[in-house]
Amino acid sequence: MLGESGSHRSVVAALRTLGPGLLSICETAQKRTVDFVARELEAHMMRGKRKKVKYARDAADWFSDHKFFMSHGRNVTRADARAHRIAVTDLEDDDVLQDLVLSVSHAAQMTFSGTPCAKLIENHHGRTWLQMEGQQIVLGPQPPTSIGPMLA
Repeated sequence: MLGESGSHRSVVAALRTLGPGLLSICETAQKRTVDFVARELEAHMMRGKRKKVKYARDAADWFSDHKFFMSHGRNVTRADARAHRIAVTDLEDDDVLQDLVLSVSHAAQMTFSGTPCAKLIENHHGRTWLQMEGQQIVLGPQPPTSIGPMLA
């Protein structure tokens, strides 16, 4: 039984700290997310399709399918997106778009690799939101260093 062995005691203790409504809150958040994604897909990535409401809902359900994705980090290929009737533009077909997308991608990669930035959001109005993570060391005033041997 769960909680009988030593390896499960910490899990049981952690679960006891969670409120009884947590599962309901998570289920509601999941539904709201799928609804939001379906609306955005319908508005922006299903243009010209006769069954865009159904296709958008099907794609949103697929994006939220943990059995398929198993993680937030799983890649969505162009073929996957097209198989779910999502409009995809190949960057290789538009040199200007490709240059713009790669410029943003390279700037983001440089930001993430050279700073403690973990999340970055910037819009077309120049407004930016950053979340910094990791250990940050702040040095106080340092004693002056001397050149040459110390005199006592």
